[in-house]
Amino acid sequence: MRRFTFAALALAALGLSGCIEGEQTFTLNPDGSGKVRIDVVMAPPAEFAVGPAKKGRPTLDEARLQSLKAMLKGQGVTAWKDVVAGFAQDGRFKFAGTAYFDKLDRLEFQNTGFLLGSQFALTPDKGGLVLAKKAPRPGGPPGTDDPSPFGGPGRKSAAELAKLPDADLDAYILGDRIQFQGTRPMLLAALSRGKMKTTYLLPGAAADAVGFKADGAKLVHELDGDKMLAGMDALFARPNAELRPIYRKSGGLEAAAVAAFGVLPDEMCKAAIPAPGPPQFDYAAEVKAAREAYPALRKALGVPDDFWIPDGNPPPPPKRPGM
Repeated sequence: MRRFTFAALALAALGLSGCIEGEQTFTLNPDGSGKVRIDVVMAPPAEFAVGPAKKGRPTLDEARLQSLKAMLKGQGVTAWKDVVAGFAQDGRFKFAGTAYFDKLDRLEFQNTGFLLGSQFALTPDKGGLVLAKKAPRPGGPPGTDDPSPFGGPGRKSAAELAKLPDADLDAYILGDRIQFQGTRPMLLAALSRGKMKTTYLLPGAAADAVGFKADGAKLVHELDGDKMLAGMDALFARPNAELRPIYRKSGGLEAAAVAAFGVLPDEMCKAAIPAPGPPQFDYAAEVKAAREAYPALRKALGVPDDFWIPDGNPPPPPKRPGM
């Protein structure tokens, strides 16, 4: 989960086209290359939902193709294989496929929100490896250096809040309630029916895992959007008499936010791989084979020959209207 500031959650909501449910399993090599098997059901990616106006209603195949194109253009993907796409009975987009990437921290699926993909990087550390929060992407959303889950300009420290009389602290808490309710519609769009199970198959046994369920070389990270939103609602529904000691205690609000969400923020999640083994699969060979199978993949998906699928070359410039 990204940092628990209202601003960060609102930004995440703005980047999300709707609920997404499913699983993704990463298989990682020691050099950071790997592949991820994705099996999800979600609202059509935002590129389709807010795309250019068109006369008439799109056909089902046109809608499927637009949503599929948005997925296949994932940033950092070097090849695709075993892709299938369609619509569930309730109208959500069903997608499954295996994406290859040369570096975990470069992987990003735009217009699908923060549940799909990975917020982590695999990097060398003290003779081994560590899986931890990746560095912010250049040009990405602004962040904050305040480690508080409710950090940002104008926030008071727990020590400052401890000095406030009850009436003033109650007013401060009300300000947080107002800010939360102001962003709640976006949080609802981002989190409602959102559920993702992410598994990392590491190139060696994990040690000192924090924020993951660890079993040897396997890490599992699960998010449930409905539970997260319900937890925040419950937190701010607590009476002031219960919230005052939380606000006045150092780290109290951070701990309450973590308890409300049920997961640690990404910045706190990490795992060491002190003795990495050899690559788990031949990355170059599998990418080569996946690209060689593109003609059959295009035919199965009904993707036009002029639509770029990651092939080791940069995508062609977009066509100008009328060309």
